[in-house]
Amino acid sequence: MGGSCSPKSKVIPTTTTTVGGTNLPEWVSQGGQELYAQAENLASQPYQPYGGERVAPFSPLQQQGITAAGALPGVAQSYLDQAKTMTQQGAAAWSPEAAAQYMNPYQSTVMDDVTQRMMGQFATQQQGEKARAIGAGAFGGDRARLEGVDLLGEQARALGGTMGQLGQQGYEGSRAAFEADQRRALAGGEQMGALGTTAAGLGQQDVNTLMSTGALQQAQAQKGLDVPYGEFQAQRDYPYEQLNFALGALRGVPYNTTQTSSQQGQQIVGGTSPVAQGAGVIGALGSWFT
Repeated sequence: MGGSCSPKSKVIPTTTTTVGGTNLPEWVSQGGQELYAQAENLASQPYQPYGGERVAPFSPLQQQGITAAGALPGVAQSYLDQAKTMTQQGAAAWSPEAAAQYMNPYQSTVMDDVTQRMMGQFATQQQGEKARAIGAGAFGGDRARLEGVDLLGEQARALGGTMGQLGQQGYEGSRAAFEADQRRALAGGEQMGALGTTAAGLGQQDVNTLMSTGALQQAQAQKGLDVPYGEFQAQRDYPYEQLNFALGALRGVPYNTTQTSSQQGQQIVGGTSPVAQGAGVIGALGSWFT
């Protein structure tokens, strides 16, 4: 009975809303509109190409270096070809063909001369023997003929022995000359190869000098092209930089803003007992019928 008559309370949620803001001055709003109009105008401008040269060409010295570099392989190759020919000549083997080649001058100059002199001596000796035989009364006889045969045999043997010795000497001399020529050819081939390497190295140094000096010329010419291009860029970008500067100043001014904040809370509401609620209802009915 007592519990039904006691009052009861309850907790209900509550929300508190706060509205605030900032009002932008008129002059700021007008300035922002003008800047936007300028930006829109700049954005609609067509692309402006640069009419000048941008890259400096090769300098005259660089052109000479390029030409010289193209000729380098030919310079070295000419020496190498000669070195190859000499080396092949120096590496050739002794052969009958080589012997004949080297013996021919020896035969024509030495053996032929010796042969002619010996034949002259033989003729003189034969005449002397003939005169002696005539003086001895043996002209036309068998003894004279036999002596003549013997003399010719001796002359033939003497000539053959001499030619054999000269031939052997000529062969040995020709081979020695052949080997000397081989040594000279090999040494010459080695020297020509070294000259080719030296010529190529010196040519490369010339090319490097021409290219490096020409690069300085080209760099200086490039600076002469970069200066007007930089001025063109500065003039082209000047309106945009000015606009960005003004927009930067405008960014420091607050815009029109509206801020709304909500805060959640709770509220305790006191309740009534059933008896009090019944009395209230009876009272309302009573007033209705009176």
